[in-house]
Amino acid sequence: MDQFKFNPLTRHLERVDNTIETPFTAGAQVGGHRIVTLDSQGNVIHADHTTPGHAGKICGLTLTSAGIGDRVVVCSYGLLEDSSWLWDSTKNLFFLSTNGLLTQAVPTTGFSCVVGYCVSATKLFVDIQPPTILSP
Repeated sequence: MDQFKFNPLTRHLERVDNTIETPFTAGAQVGGHRIVTLDSQGNVIHADHTTPGHAGKICGLTLTSAGIGDRVVVCSYGLLEDSSWLWDSTKNLFFLSTNGLLTQAVPTTGFSCVVGYCVSATKLFVDIQPPTILSP
């Protein structure tokens, strides 16, 4: 997933980091590595595929946990790695589950939203896709 760009000054290919990380304020207690959406005040809260109002409003994945009112950085695009993850690298997609959790199982109710791609057991590439409504 690494991307490179030719630098004419050094005449070498250089790695380009295209990760998008944005600071937000937590509107509730949020866990690390959780998918979040915005509340009515513009603060992040855990997203949930069973909450219809969250469809199409996913911000990204928190990098750390945060308490109410604390600053939290959210990755909306890019490669993340965590040595504690043990993802199934034979399953390519990550979906939003409940309470902001990631899952590699396709949801069957609410809405389905691909939030990233499995690169390895310890790496995922965050890339939020439009949701598919599964039930009213």
